[in-house]
Amino acid sequence: MATRHLHAVRDHGEVFACNVRRIGVTSVIELRGELDLAAREALDEAIETALRPGPVATVVADLDGVTSADASTVSWLLHADAVVRLAGARFVTVIGSGRAGDVLRLTGAGRRLDVVAGLRAH
Repeated sequence: MATRHLHAVRDHGEVFACNVRRIGVTSVIELRGELDLAAREALDEAIETALRPGPVATVVADLDGVTSADASTVSWLLHADAVVRLAGARFVTVIGSGRAGDVLRLTGAGRRLDVVAGLRAH
């Protein structure tokens, strides 16, 4: 299983982390910390990483470790969903106990995405 770590540390000390790992034909993008516009470049890179090399059947965005999210997070999730679907794969958003679920509910974006409460442990 390959893992790629993408992360950024902001000037004011807040941290965003992103790990992309592959399990068979599923890519999991694990996100932690504060998701906002400053994280967008790393998030876009994560989608590209998750889709290469193919074939990929499912891309999972795991938001359980997200401590805050804003409208740019919703925008990225909708964009990622479109990119992954165009690549012929399924995009799943895991909200877990993270704050991103609140933003998805408030904006109604959760109705447009394939959202699940948590990942099952094997």
